[in-house]
Amino acid sequence: MLKASQQTQPWLEWRGSYESLTAIPWISFVSIYDRELRRRFQSRTGPLRRRLGRLLLRATLALFLLSIAQVLYVRLFRPPMTLTMISRGLDAWRDGKDASIRWEWVELETVSRELQRAVLVGEDDQFYQHHGFDVTQIRRAWESNRAKRQIRGASTISQQTARNLFLWQHRSWLRKGLEAYYTV
Repeated sequence: MLKASQQTQPWLEWRGSYESLTAIPWISFVSIYDRELRRRFQSRTGPLRRRLGRLLLRATLALFLLSIAQVLYVRLFRPPMTLTMISRGLDAWRDGKDASIRWEWVELETVSRELQRAVLVGEDDQFYQHHGFDVTQIRRAWESNRAKRQIRGASTISQQTARNLFLWQHRSWLRKGLEAYYTV
């Protein structure tokens, strides 16, 4: 028979005989052991783990909602400037050059359809055939980049717009993933 101290604290080393252990149904011994270990472990790490999990979930949700708000803002209002403008302005300022940013909004209706098409096709010749991702060009860029040292991009005009409006200019896999996220 188990001593009372061993029944309430099953993580202690067992010093009894095997016969006395078999007198207790194995399942109840395991469940007592498991329950007590789980309680002790959770009392030490559970609150911290739960807090970190909640914090991670809240941060992810906040970033998701921020991205939705950014897209809605750009859809409804003309952005006063983009991250690309800010980045290039800072680079010019650092180099001691004129860092002022000048641009002029033009209504799309005032630009001829032919010029609109020419700009789109000049930047992304398959724009009217794909839905934000030119898989053929991505595959070609992948093969070219594996064979050569010089990196070749395959961003569509949709991806370039996402990058220029919301993201930074330096190449990284993180930026490419976010670029794809904004494009979708």
